[in-house]
Amino acid sequence: MTTAEPPAASRWSFGPRFQAAVVTLAVRNRVSRRDTTELARELFGVELSTGTVDAIIQRAGDALAGPYTELEQRIKTAAAVNIDETGWKTCGGSRTLWGALSPKPSPPTPAATQYPHSPDHRG
Repeated sequence: MTTAEPPAASRWSFGPRFQAAVVTLAVRNRVSRRDTTELARELFGVELSTGTVDAIIQRAGDALAGPYTELEQRIKTAAAVNIDETGWKTCGGSRTLWGALSPKPSPPTPAATQYPHSPDHRG
């Protein structure tokens, strides 16, 4: 019988696609942490705690911090930038997603309220 040492141990028991699915459910689709654990069990047969969901989301955020900062700097140095806002309701409260658009890619920025000087601001 031939054996080999496994790759360097990871503290994560889940592969990148599963983690991406969890992040997509919880962040992009705004599914609650508890409902995300339920969906993971029903769809993938994986038992997760809400703390594990949070850890997976935090790890994804950490991994995206560098690219996000790079994109943010590109926006700041772009010759022209167009701004777009998209609003939605969450638990009865208003949220706004801001996008700064230039010829180069840019990161969206969620905000709890509208920009005070926007045409739609009622204040």
